[in-house]
Amino acid sequence: MQIFKLARKNIFRQFHIYFLYLLNMSFSVMVYYSFLTMMDYPELEKITSSQSITTGLQLGSGIILLFLVVFMISANHFFMNQRHKEFGLYTVLGMRKSQIIQLLFLEMMYLSGTSLVIGLLLGGVFSKLFGLILGKAMLLNLKLPFYLSLVALKKVSRDFMLVFLFIFFQNGFRLYRTSLVTLFKRNQPSTPSTRYPLFLLLIGVGGISLLAYGYWQASHFTSYMTALGGVDTGLLKGSFFILISCVVGTYFLFYGGLPILLIGLKKVKSIYYKDLHMITISRLYVQLKENARMLATIGVLAGTSFSLIGGTTGLSDFLLQNAKARVPVSYMIDQQSSESFKKKLTEKKIDYTAKSIEVKQVGSYWEKELFRKQDNYIGPSSFIRESDYQSVKKYLLFSLPSVKLENGETIYLDQKNELLIEGAKTGEKIRLSQTLPNFSVKEKVEDKLGGQGGIRYNQPTFILTDEDWEKLPRTHSYGYDMIQLKHSSQETLANQLYHDQIPEVLYGQIENYYVQNNQLIGAQEPERNVESEASISQSVPEGYGYLTRKNSMSYYDEWQEARHKFGLITYVAVFLGITFLLAIGSIIMLKQLSQADEDRKRYQWLAKIGASQAQIKQTIYQQNRLIFFLPITIALSHAYFALQAFSHLSDISQSPFIFIVIAFLLLLYILFYRWTSAVYYQLVVG
Repeated sequence: MQIFKLARKNIFRQFHIYFLYLLNMSFSVMVYYSFLTMMDYPELEKITSSQSITTGLQLGSGIILLFLVVFMISANHFFMNQRHKEFGLYTVLGMRKSQIIQLLFLEMMYLSGTSLVIGLLLGGVFSKLFGLILGKAMLLNLKLPFYLSLVALKKVSRDFMLVFLFIFFQNGFRLYRTSLVTLFKRNQPSTPSTRYPLFLLLIGVGGISLLAYGYWQASHFTSYMTALGGVDTGLLKGSFFILISCVVGTYFLFYGGLPILLIGLKKVKSIYYKDLHMITISRLYVQLKENARMLATIGVLAGTSFSLIGGTTGLSDFLLQNAKARVPVSYMIDQQSSESFKKKLTEKKIDYTAKSIEVKQVGSYWEKELFRKQDNYIGPSSFIRESDYQSVKKYLLFSLPSVKLENGETIYLDQKNELLIEGAKTGEKIRLSQTLPNFSVKEKVEDKLGGQGGIRYNQPTFILTDEDWEKLPRTHSYGYDMIQLKHSSQETLANQLYHDQIPEVLYGQIENYYVQNNQLIGAQEPERNVESEASISQSVPEGYGYLTRKNSMSYYDEWQEARHKFGLITYVAVFLGITFLLAIGSIIMLKQLSQADEDRKRYQWLAKIGASQAQIKQTIYQQNRLIFFLPITIALSHAYFALQAFSHLSDISQSPFIFIVIAFLLLLYILFYRWTSAVYYQLVVG
């Protein structure tokens, strides 16, 4: 009974310590419950069957749980460190360790139960807000009422209880194995060393060298990847070596580089003796010495988080741009199906323009080099007329590259990702099957005709002069219309007609080409209707290949699907980013505030010898600013060069949306720093 009373008294007597712990535990429950409730909303479940939302949200919930578990364990670690002397006093007063562990269990039960209730209540409020934000991001017209998710409630309670038990047993085990002397020594202030050890200098130089190596190779990633063996092995090796060099370099920088820098600043009297810089530098040196591993870990994890956020948000923005690239007009419809649709558009007085493109397929063999390795292509290629290419230029959503050919020349329409890769070269000649002439490749331009892998077969496409194109056989050919609406106000009606008039049809063909004695041999079967890609893949003989294409594509459908994916990816990325930044901000906050009692006497002494409150406040803010932003600065540097490496393989890292998201997260982090510094100042001067 006395232990129950003691547990309650402890909580009320040291409420400022317990409050921070309670706040962080409640935040963890709120975030996790909000995310799980959003996944369980009936209105959102209606669209998960047609969108890849469930998988993305489940992955996001798993990552959030992992973040929060690490965060809760870290918060508990600082909470326990604050109470070692208290536990030592209990031991001196005659309490057995089993009784102290029982007391700790009761306190954690109070705190955990309270934080669970508070977190669930806040989660119930914010889950609706988060769900509405997700719906807006995905352009879904959702009306979300207040919803109590029993599934989320059970899962949060179960997971939270498991984490609570783990933390309790961890605390009990540590307390049981800790001696009385250790309990009283644990939080004694450290004395900064003024030595200039050689190994610190070596570690610091090594860290800077490793970071410089990793950043340089990331900036020249394609060349680095090529030197390591090309795309097959170079991609994995290059990424691994850069990752290891940056991670090890970060730890070396915090263990050796930054302490050496501070020791050097002590030698500069004009800086060290200005205002209260000696207090800031000395205290920062001690904190780096004590927390180098924590700060380096935050730098690495935050850098990884920023890189993932940048990559995913860039990818989501890329999906929207890709929708326009895949369907650069309102509709692309096979000529066998387009006549009835155009007739309906005319009947409904919907203004449009239509241009036809005819494609011939011919077996081809041409040399291709990628990452300085031969990657020759053998199989059917698509050929279109130069006049068809020129005729559709002014009707697309963006301009096509200009081309001009002579007979015997061809232009290769390359995919954008290969155009971005250094060393992606094509051979000078394209060899065709049978007795057909060869063509010299004049240049390669980006394929902006759209439909690749959709209404067009996913195979190399070339432009020929009309005269050369007519010489090719029509054995394997198909045509499609590119239809562009003139007025955006008619899009809704036109899209409804599209879905009513155009059935979904899948075409497929089987081919078998090979080179023998420097001659292209083989053939391809005529195009036919297939039920699905799986059905044709099962009927392909061994050694043969197959291709499929759709009979139609709609820009509005492609854009809507991309917008859904964009909203999901962006939402999960930003949610994870906010969760992670608040978690690491809270860890640093707990670490800083846990030292407030120790620092109070130091600042009171400064006030007695004449330091003004403004100077003390400035010193506190400077100290917290450096601790908060040193790891984040390193993290941003890691993320920048990671995105530089991504930009060698695609252009997703150039999206301005990445910088908007990261700027928003940094703003939240700055507010967190300001709030922590203000609380720290009040604890010290109070």
